[in-house]
Amino acid sequence: MAGVAPRFDVLGCGLIFNDMVFSGLPDVGPQPGVECRTAAYFAVPGGIANASIAAARLGLRVAMVSDVGDDVVGEGSLGSLRSEGIDTSECLVHEGWQTPLTGILSYAGARAMVTAETPQPGHCVLRGYEAPQARSVITHLQPFPMTWSKAAHDAGSPIFGDIGWDES
Repeated sequence: MAGVAPRFDVLGCGLIFNDMVFSGLPDVGPQPGVECRTAAYFAVPGGIANASIAAARLGLRVAMVSDVGDDVVGEGSLGSLRSEGIDTSECLVHEGWQTPLTGILSYAGARAMVTAETPQPGHCVLRGYEAPQARSVITHLQPFPMTWSKAAHDAGSPIFGDIGWDES
């Protein structure tokens, strides 16, 4: 990146999930045929958004590259990210696609999760993205080539990879 000041300190690349987190549940957790009630819940952008929000709250200039749906979940996630000061102008909004949503139930010192994720329609923004103008990149590692990653590395941007949820 010699001679060119990057626009951003951190670029987050990957899929946004919206996380709906329920806490305050009994230790036995939900049981089949029984409704559990709790007063405590919150909804936040998850996935690659977690690291991006953390970086923005540390005062860094952050941008994100992601695919989202044009549904209320996707619009809400983008709005939350923008309210954190994150540039979402490179995010691709897919018409008619549902943004992935994860329900997280916190109980018994652990968590159970259910994720709704439909196949992504058409073009994935991470496949064709150009080298980011960022000091560093945090990305979900993908099962396909991300040609921009070599250009980012060659330009001096360290790339930190994440595999997402790890069942271990």
